Amino acid sequence: MEDEILAELEDIERRIAAKDKIIEEKDQVIGEKDQVIEEKDQVIEEKDQVIEEKDQVIEEKDQTLEENAKALGEKDREIEKKAKALEEKERELAEKDRLIAELRGSK
Repeated sequence: MEDEILAELEDIERRIAAKDKIIEEKDQVIGEKDQVIEEKDQVIEEKDQVIEEKDQVIEEKDQTLEENAKALGEKDREIEKKAKALEEKERELAEKDRLIAELRGSK
């Protein structure tokens, strides 16, 4: 009977030792997976930072684009003013040419 109990205890101890080994292996796997997760978290943080930097660049380029569009609008208005002034000068010159032609014709 004692032998049976001892054999049963030894069997239980072997199973406990086997389960302890499995637990250690799983703990090691968990540790490795935790490390992988930490590395991936770091990569994600770095990518988030890159995205933030790119967002900032986009905002700056949008602002520059708006400023350029505004400047272009102002240049267009200046060109229109100069074109109108040129048309007026051309009308004045045409009128002067007509008057000169009339004066020459009346002599």
